[in-house]
Parts: sequence; C-alpha cells; structure tokens
Amino acid sequence: MIINFAFSSKLFSSRAKIENYSPEEELAEDRSTIVRALLASKKYDKERIMHFLFFLKSFIFIQDETINNNFDSYIYQVSGGTINMGVIEIIKKQEREAGMSAGIELGRLEERAKIVAEKKRIAEEKHALELKLQTILEDAHK
Repeated sequence: MIINFAFSSKLFSSRAKIENYSPEEELAEDRSTIVRALLASKKYDKERIMHFLFFLKSFIFIQDETINNNFDSYIYQVSGGTINMGVIEIIKKQEREAGMSAGIELGRLEERAKIVAEKKRIAEEKHALELKLQTILEDAHK
C-alpha cells in the first residue's frame, strides 16, 4: 500500500511523539487524524484499510483500554459502520487460520517426505537382499 506524504508525515510525527513519551490521549488523536485522512481519500478498499488499521494500532500502541475502545467506536462511526474495529481480532483470526493451513500443509509435506524416504529405504534394502540372494545362488551352483 502506498501512503501519501500527509499520512507519512503524520505517522512519523506520531513515532517521534512516542519516543518523547507523549501522553496517550495525544497519540489517540494522532491515530484518529490518520484514519480520517485515510477514509477521506477513498483510495483504498476495506481490506487494505483494515490491514492499515491493524498496523496503526500496533505501531501507535496505547495501553489505556478506554482509549482503545473509543478508537474502535470512532472507526465504526467514521466508516459509516462498514469497518467494525474488532479488526485486530479479525486479522489475528485470519492470520491464525492462514498459519494453521500452512502448518497443516507443512505437516502433509513432511509426512510425504517421510513416506518417500521409507519407500526408498525399503527399495534399497530389497535390492541389497536380492544381491545377497543372487550371490548365494551363484555360489550354490558352483
């Protein structure tokens, strides 16, 4: 996602405020300003905005639960109810599901690799036994 200069400068000013230990209310206002500009631009679809909001809530971390709940309510209001800020929970759930799918697929691949290795070991063992048998039979015919 490309963020224009207004978003970037606001984001970096917020980061500077974090490093200067700015009060959480000020950070909450900065977060809201970024969201207003993002929504007003109408350049991004809902999914991109949700991912950005997830980043925003993680980047500008506010410990006060009341402020976070107010931010979630604010997002719902300014988006006309189209973005419900259980966004972090939604994205975390999506990431967990994607991780579970990837883990399941990895498990399948590992199981396939074990099966292939076992088949190869059995084939090699069979070949070795056939060679021994052939040697025994040749020795018996001599």
